Amino acid sequence: MAYSSRSLYAAILPLAFLAAPVPASAQLVAFPGAEGFGRLATGGRGGQVVEVTTLSDAGPGSFRDAFAQYPGQPITIVFRVGGLIELRSALKPTRSNVTIAGQTAPGDGICLKNYSLKLHGTNLIVRYLRSRPGNLSGANVSGVYGLNMENCQNFIVDHCSFSWSIEETATFYDNKYSTVQWCVVSESLNSSFNGKGDHGYAGVWGGQYASYHHNLIAHHHSRAIRFNGARAHDTTAVVDYRNNVIYNWGNMYAAYGNEVVIPGGRGQLNLINNYYKGGPATPAAKAAVLFS
Repeated sequence: MAYSSRSLYAAILPLAFLAAPVPASAQLVAFPGAEGFGRLATGGRGGQVVEVTTLSDAGPGSFRDAFAQYPGQPITIVFRVGGLIELRSALKPTRSNVTIAGQTAPGDGICLKNYSLKLHGTNLIVRYLRSRPGNLSGANVSGVYGLNMENCQNFIVDHCSFSWSIEETATFYDNKYSTVQWCVVSESLNSSFNGKGDHGYAGVWGGQYASYHHNLIAHHHSRAIRFNGARAHDTTAVVDYRNNVIYNWGNMYAAYGNEVVIPGGRGQLNLINNYYKGGPATPAAKAAVLFS
């Protein structure tokens, strides 16, 4: 049976909060079709263009090396090659004012493999990128994400696909003014090499003024999605979660969390018009109760 959060979870928060203040310095949206609280991210606008010309993990022309170019200036990363980039270690750049333009890659585009992509910074635009870490054969590891963004501000992630993680597939919290839109978050690897045990999780989503819309979250054992709520860094969590499709969650509820665990904190969650459909992995008892 399928459910819509329009009928199941009405008016948690008045729509008035959608008019929350945004940084006054930015007026132009990130790109046509950008919506939500992160729509005004500037990315690499007005800066330098950096070309990725090799699928190698490192070295001149690599995706990893692109983040080191033109220090202190905005950059737009474009791809002159398409295919798999087999990371040899986690890619964890700390860099602000960056656009990752995955749509510029020829052929079938760009896909990251083996390790996490973890981004830190302000004014980030990430589009048309795939990240599928997969199993690291024989490794006993944790913390391998498709994408992890924490302590960031003014960003938008658009038309990306994240799968086959052994931690959380895509996680976003402790951020301000963010959007994740038109993305696929699917097929986390539950019984894998994570040292914590079974860990087939979609992600933890939160933030201060965060929008999540038109995403597909499918085939996860748990955290599909877990809402971060109000914690040490997200003291005022304001999350708008709408028009998402959630399919085939496992032995946990389709969504849970949003606890306020810090004195004086405030967690506001708007669930609008989401579509929930159980699948072969969804126990009947978990399909009947969506939110815990």
